[in-house]
Amino acid sequence: MRKSPAGVSWLAGVLALGWLACLLFGPAAIARTDAREAQSFDIPELPLKDALARFDTLTRMSVFYPSSLVEGRRSHAVSGIRAPHEALDEMLSGTGVTAERTAEDAFVLAPVNSPVSHDSSRGEANVAGSYHATLQNVVLRALCAQPSLSPGDYRLAMTVQVGANARVSRVRLLDTTGDARRDTTIVQRLQGLDVGRAPSDTTRPFVILLLPTGCRTGHVACVQSPCQAMTEH
Repeated sequence: MRKSPAGVSWLAGVLALGWLACLLFGPAAIARTDAREAQSFDIPELPLKDALARFDTLTRMSVFYPSSLVEGRRSHAVSGIRAPHEALDEMLSGTGVTAERTAEDAFVLAPVNSPVSHDSSRGEANVAGSYHATLQNVVLRALCAQPSLSPGDYRLAMTVQVGANARVSRVRLLDTTGDARRDTTIVQRLQGLDVGRAPSDTTRPFVILLLPTGCRTGHVACVQSPCQAMTEH
């Protein structure tokens, strides 16, 4: 799997619904918009993993994915002035992989037409978004309840599935927090977690992205930790 080292100063969750972050955390967490200015790209056709590394270096944007997703795939060449998300979309053209923006500086890759891809109707998206908000809050509360797992100083992308019994049936980390013991503990903490209600589609994985909080140059204010934010709501 791969992620860029670029720092991001908020937490965002997504199920192919960029607006969800705004609903949960306000305007600091953005949808898929042209938040980054266009820049020059010259990335030839390459093994997809190598092309993503080039994209990483040029844009300093985080791209999360399981290594198995890019194996044997080659990128589409990208040349010219593009906004980063446009360049990434062009790079992935014809690869069978799509990118979903989860924060201003972060994307999660998924197979085209996978359950994590865009819903076919606004009604389905609203239902999925409502459930994802519930799931994300439950996950955050579970992690915040254990000080060693409290989000805010690490980044992590994961998929979470919930069974018909309304309990988390599978947790898959798409990246590491940088601490193998913490990675294992997170999975153990979330496995079997009672969400309170089952999703309409128990085969659908929900993507949750946890990103470090803090300040970056150019930001007006620091973003408080998600655990602190939850206690104030």
